[in-house]
Amino acid sequence: GHSTVLVHSGAFAKYVGRLDVVVRIGDNNADPDRRSRITAFTYDNIPVDSQVPDDPEVANLLWPYSVAINRDIDLDGVFAFVNPPGEAKVIRNDLTGGDSQLGNLVARSMQTRPGVEAEFALTNSLGIRADFERGPLTVEQMFNVFPFENSITVMYLSGQEIQETLDFVARKSSERGCRTQAQVAGIWFDMVCRGDCPDNNPDDDFVPTACAKNLYLGENCRAGDPAGDIDPALCRPVVPTGLYRVAVNDYIARGGSGFEVLKRNTSKQDTGVSLRDSLQVFLRSQPACTDDVVDFTDPETTDRTVRERWGVIPCIGDAIEPHDGRIRPVFE
Repeated sequence: GHSTVLVHSGAFAKYVGRLDVVVRIGDNNADPDRRSRITAFTYDNIPVDSQVPDDPEVANLLWPYSVAINRDIDLDGVFAFVNPPGEAKVIRNDLTGGDSQLGNLVARSMQTRPGVEAEFALTNSLGIRADFERGPLTVEQMFNVFPFENSITVMYLSGQEIQETLDFVARKSSERGCRTQAQVAGIWFDMVCRGDCPDNNPDDDFVPTACAKNLYLGENCRAGDPAGDIDPALCRPVVPTGLYRVAVNDYIARGGSGFEVLKRNTSKQDTGVSLRDSLQVFLRSQPACTDDVVDFTDPETTDRTVRERWGVIPCIGDAIEPHDGRIRPVFE
């Protein structure tokens, strides 16, 4: 009957949370009936906006950084228009628990980046921190999606190492509601969150119930059906003894989030190309908005087109790197 109070004030310093509590002071915290406890609370999420005055000392401290950022980066610059149908947006976590459209975009931009050209790409899902909201896509929003300065690392993995890495992804995902903890491009597999999995270490007490199965390289391996089986005629299987060129982000390449197989690899080469820049370059290469696409976010008019307001920029709809089953959650 005594609940824990959980509060969260969001991200990017856009809110300040205020928590007020009433505490009953007990006389013996070792006794559950006589310990101190919170008897009432209120919580308020206060937006940090134009109504909150600047603190002069902090403003003076930040002034040179603000000048440098505004000189070097146009945060308000619009370089694409997010235009899925209806009220949709480009999401980082798909409702199926498998690959997401934004995750696919990120991974594809890594895989196809000039100078990288990997057979497949893999990045951790939690490294993608925000969705693409509908409307103009600005440089500032790219910093919301990628607040970290992660870069693309190229390495060579054997088929066995790929199997071990994706087994780890499956185990980690199974502990989080079978929601994939990785995003990929160029590789397809079944993420078995509960099933009959090989026991590679029979001498220990751990019996795996989550693993990756049916690993294939290529495109459209499920023939357009995200929930369907992989068609071996469309793609090629990952061979345990094969050697494959892979693009990952530098964080997991160093073993971040538990990617120990990547950490042990000795063929790593950090390209220095940031994921943020790579994705921005990839999005700029997409087809431009046609003359009839209306900018529904324009507060002055309802019939002004994207081209009239922002010029010739790409339109990011639902057909560019959609959820296609490259990671399919499975319960056997």
